[in-house]
Amino acid sequence: MTLRDDRWTSARQKFFEALYCLVCSNKPLRMRLTYAAQGLISLPPDQLPEHMRADFEQLMRDLTKRPLSSSHHYVPRNVTPREAGRLSIKILEMYTDLLGGL
Repeated sequence: MTLRDDRWTSARQKFFEALYCLVCSNKPLRMRLTYAAQGLISLPPDQLPEHMRADFEQLMRDLTKRPLSSSHHYVPRNVTPREAGRLSIKILEMYTDLLGGL
């Protein structure tokens, strides 16, 4: 996979948006994870390289154990600070993989 491989353009965009949610807000990390998940939820696993699909599906299960929103507002992820950090790092790792590594 190279940066010129257009098959993964949509996935790269979704992961970039998720990272943007994680780093460009002063909201608590649990809330930023909710915003990141909101963008990733619309990404079908088949738009990712095959070797990433199982990790992505697990990431989404972890991020969506609770609904992302109620009828009135978004709901922070119910995770420990350690788990929030792990999920954030996983999003970064997957984005880096989509870019072809460092």
